[in-house]
Amino acid sequence: MIYTKQFKDFLFILGEKSVDLFNYFKVDELHGLTKKDALKHKENSQQAYIYGMANYIPKKSGEYKFGDPGFVFINSTRLDGTYKDYTGIMHETIHISLLNNDWDINNKEEEIVSNAEIYANDIIKFIMTIKNESWFDNL
Repeated sequence: MIYTKQFKDFLFILGEKSVDLFNYFKVDELHGLTKKDALKHKENSQQAYIYGMANYIPKKSGEYKFGDPGFVFINSTRLDGTYKDYTGIMHETIHISLLNNDWDINNKEEEIVSNAEIYANDIIKFIMTIKNESWFDNL
C-alpha cells in the first residue's frame, strides 16, 4: 500500500517497499537508482534498497531547477517504532528543506533546520494516523 499526502512544500510518499517509489512515479529509474535493483534487494526492518529519499519529482527531461516540486519518500518496512524512525525521517526532511531553499545553507541555515523540524513533525503525525497512535511505544 502506498500512502501520500501533499504538504505545502513537498509531496510525502509512504511505501511498504523501495519499489513503491518507482511504481508511484511510474518510472524504471529515479535519480540514479533503478527499479530493477529495488526488486532484487532484500528488505526488512534492518535493511532496504531505499530507506528514505528526498529529491525532485521526476520529469522526463531529467533537468531540474530551483522551484521545481520535491518529494519525500519513506519506506515503512524500515520503521520499527524506535528513535531511529525519528532520525531517519529528520534526515530526509533536512534534504527536502535544503532543496526547497536552493541549497543556500550559508544564508538560510536556521530557516532550513527549522523547516526540517516542522516537516518531520508533520510526517510523523501523518504516519501515526496510518500506523496507529502506538507507533512509538518502543521509545
